[in-house]
Amino acid sequence: MQTLAITDKLTNLYNRRFFEERMQMELTNARQQKYPICLALLDIDHFKRINDTFGHAEGDKVLCKLGFVLSTNLRKGTVVARFGGEEFVVILPNTRIDVAHQIMDGIRKLVSETFTTDDGKPITISIGVQEAEVADSMDLVSLQKETIEMADAYLYQAKRTGRNQVCSATNSGRETTQSCS
Repeated sequence: MQTLAITDKLTNLYNRRFFEERMQMELTNARQQKYPICLALLDIDHFKRINDTFGHAEGDKVLCKLGFVLSTNLRKGTVVARFGGEEFVVILPNTRIDVAHQIMDGIRKLVSETFTTDDGKPITISIGVQEAEVADSMDLVSLQKETIEMADAYLYQAKRTGRNQVCSATNSGRETTQSCS
């Protein structure tokens, strides 16, 4: 029963409820142990078109396949959950933004090179990545909300600027710039 309460029935990944509880714990650990933590939000590009053209059963297969790729291609300790609809969320503990961006870009490339629709067209994902400001004195509930909102903003930047890319803020010395690749 406990497993069912925290698991997405379709993908067998964690569900959003579990993610929200786990994110609080991961932020607490990162703050106490003074290590970085990143959050990535992923969305399947043109998912409605996949459902409309090939049917919901095919859409479900794509969701399951992406869930499998995420759960088998990320390091141990990474938390992967279905956020809702065609969105997934990944918590990357002890990971700086530049590394998280590279990791998620590797996932993006893997998907675009191996996922296709029944008519052979590539399936792609867009990703937004944000590093939580754990050194900040902000309360953890607000920190979680802000981190999710920023990752979501970068996800929508990826969608608006062409899809099939990862967007985040990258640090180069003292300067923070937005980056999409």
